[in-house]
Amino acid sequence: MSEIFCSVLHLSAPGAQNGENNNLMSIYPMYTRKITHWFARRSFQNRIFLLILFTSTIVMLAMSWYLTDITEERLHYQVGQRALIQAMQISAMPELVEAVQKRDLARIKALIDPMRSFSDATYITVGDASGQRLYHVNPDEIGKSMEGGDSDEALINAKSYVSVRKGSLGSSLRGKSPIQDATGKVIGIVSVGYTIEQLENWLSLQISSLLIPMAIMLLLLLFCARRFSLHIKKQMLNMEPQQLSQLLIQQSVLFESVFEGLIAIDSDYKITAINQTARRLLNLSQPEPTLIGKRISSVISQEVFFYDAPQTNKKDEIVTFNQIKVIASRMAVILNNEPQG
Repeated sequence: MSEIFCSVLHLSAPGAQNGENNNLMSIYPMYTRKITHWFARRSFQNRIFLLILFTSTIVMLAMSWYLTDITEERLHYQVGQRALIQAMQISAMPELVEAVQKRDLARIKALIDPMRSFSDATYITVGDASGQRLYHVNPDEIGKSMEGGDSDEALINAKSYVSVRKGSLGSSLRGKSPIQDATGKVIGIVSVGYTIEQLENWLSLQISSLLIPMAIMLLLLLFCARRFSLHIKKQMLNMEPQQLSQLLIQQSVLFESVFEGLIAIDSDYKITAINQTARRLLNLSQPEPTLIGKRISSVISQEVFFYDAPQTNKKDEIVTFNQIKVIASRMAVILNNEPQG
């Protein structure tokens, strides 16, 4: 007899606020019970599939969040360094230094316009030593003070750095570098900026390139989850856990209710079931749980009866088990053309 087993895998008054909280607390258990009840009504195969699907979705969402966070951090760093390098290179141009010293706005415009056309930066701004704009993408802003309050480090301490501030064009990632004359005196400042909106567009492009691989992975997980649930269903003989449990109980009761001694072994010749009559006839003092899993050869001295042509049935043969003569029959269990015991 074969062994059958399974693995169960807005603002309101305080009183009104308290009332809302109580309503929410009562709603959550209600929805939880509904979901639990709906889930319990699904077949075991579908429950396995849904659990794997839910877990896979959570993992994919976590991976997406992590990749987005890492990509955004890396993008901000790379763009920040790009803005800083451009600002430092522009501020070091001798022609620009001379034009800023003379406050030659036309010359500054002639120098910066070609650079701005080749640069992917949103804007390039040039200011004097007091932070007044000498060049800006919007001519109406020339002569006004640079916004953001992040120019002091460059104008006072002659440092080059990256900052994020809100200016006339909105929030942006900026690279700032001082303009110094031959003596090292700060005479102006260069600011190269990329708006946050532009960064978000670039981030969206990079994230979208990950969507296809992520979608393929999700489809692959769904396929594997479905195949796995079908495999579990096949292993459980297309039965539900409750049905298997009932079957095991019936098998146990059946084994103990017959007067003959019954022994069931698997394809590895290990005992999977043995009733009380068999233990009594063979003088086996060990309880059934102790005998389960042991090889038949370690329990019965005359094991040839079990090994000889295992796929052939035998009936009413006189054999000696543990020096006790008995009349024994043997029936092979075949499932899907494969011996099971």
